[in-house]
Amino acid sequence: MKISHFPYENCQIRYEFALEEYNGSWKTRYPKNYIKGQGANNGAFSSSEDFYRYFCFCFIANEHNHSLKFLKLSHQLRQAYYHLALNQGSEYTFYIDGANFNAIGEKTFNSTNVKPWSQALALAMMVRDKAAIDNLCQYKVENFYHPQVEFLPFHTAFCNFLKGVFDAEADLKALLAEVMHSSNPNLIPARMQSYIYRVCMPFVNVLLAVVHGHEGEYQKRLTKALADNRQHFANKQREDIAVGWVPPFLCAAAVLAFDKHGFKMPEPNAYIPEWLAYGEFDYSDFNPVVSIIPPTEAYVDKPIYVEKDISFELKADTNRKRTALTKAAKQFLADNELEKRDFAIDFLGEEGYLAAYSLHTITIKHLDDWLPDIKQKWQQKMSEVMGDNPNTQVVIK
Repeated sequence: MKISHFPYENCQIRYEFALEEYNGSWKTRYPKNYIKGQGANNGAFSSSEDFYRYFCFCFIANEHNHSLKFLKLSHQLRQAYYHLALNQGSEYTFYIDGANFNAIGEKTFNSTNVKPWSQALALAMMVRDKAAIDNLCQYKVENFYHPQVEFLPFHTAFCNFLKGVFDAEADLKALLAEVMHSSNPNLIPARMQSYIYRVCMPFVNVLLAVVHGHEGEYQKRLTKALADNRQHFANKQREDIAVGWVPPFLCAAAVLAFDKHGFKMPEPNAYIPEWLAYGEFDYSDFNPVVSIIPPTEAYVDKPIYVEKDISFELKADTNRKRTALTKAAKQFLADNELEKRDFAIDFLGEEGYLAAYSLHTITIKHLDDWLPDIKQKWQQKMSEVMGDNPNTQVVIK
């Protein structure tokens, strides 16, 4: 008997829901909502998550053809997202689901976390897309730092180990040692321990058995990993998460085991489709059709976020216009998503030079792009009070 924690009783209803969402809301907004500069990057990511969920609904309802369709779309959109995240400033055309859309490479918030990257890699492994795997292996945690994302040494170690599986020159023993060291409970917050110990580490253990070609160990570790996966996801807080119903890590490991050694799973289970593990489908066209337009500016490896002190200044006699200038400065901060509580507005010296200065360092995204734009906006706002071409400056330290 196949044991599953899938929380919905009527699988057919969920399958029909997936079709309705695809033929309804998806078809009406795609690809017009994916045009350049209007959310294509994050849209591709969120749609990829939606389609993975639909894939799971179809698999559990035993609707094979639509399972393949939604798995393909989930993979293609996720790879489109990482093409953009890994190639900042480059313009791409993607042909997905019968239509083209253009987008410019940008590192958005989702790319700053190793968890979605590792799931994208697993998806690429599931559909045997070597080009996507090669592209994803360019990912480096240090290039995607974000101050609002909690950073753990385990994230870097886990990422490097997964990339090492596909690098013939990698020292897997050393990479594994980093994983083991960084997974020490003292280094993992309690709220993250279940995911790391019951989802990530079992994946590492199964991969090791595959890499070393130990069939018996692979089957034993896969059985335990499935039980760990069920234990992590089978509770009220997580039972609705689709990657728990069809776990991409374990599907990816089963695919690699079969393709590399011909290893089969010890027995059928409710979580890993056999047709997926054993390649019983046409995966030749699963990779997205991608055309690159060369970048007009070199963005490669520039930091996304920097921490700086900022001062917006007006060099003019302000004694008769302070009320209006204070109001304009506050409106400027609000218009540009700068928190007023993070800034002081003051008038300095006998002339009363205006300065709206930060009380602590401020996180700035893409400083080289942001600075000329914010300078122009500051001058425009001050000109509303002072007239044409006021003597303004923006000081960054």
